[in-house]
Amino acid sequence: MEKTVSEATNELTNSGLKILVKGSGDTVIAQTPDPGSSVPSGGTVVVYTDEASMNQTVTVPNFTNRSLSDVNYLAAQAGLNIKVTGAYNSSAATARTQDYAAGEQIKPGTVITVNFVEEDTVR
Repeated sequence: MEKTVSEATNELTNSGLKILVKGSGDTVIAQTPDPGSSVPSGGTVVVYTDEASMNQTVTVPNFTNRSLSDVNYLAAQAGLNIKVTGAYNSSAATARTQDYAAGEQIKPGTVITVNFVEEDTVR
């Protein structure tokens, strides 16, 4: 069932999500992530209102060896969502792996899983 941009905006914001509208139409024809996908609380769903806007992509940043705050910042700047796994509660944690390669072109709003590990320090 197609929704208007206004209906989609109300539904997503009431669910604690942000919306980014791509295109100049009034009706949502597609979205990223796909309906039913898991999106982190406060994450962004990109909705498309015309065919031309569906061809837009963003470049995946390199999250490796970065802190959680750096990863959040880079993901937001790129228009991507992140799912965090591993030892991300430690201030010594750094990103070890990501499920989309740095430099890859993907749709805005895509959820990227980033795994964090706590680095041991030698004293």
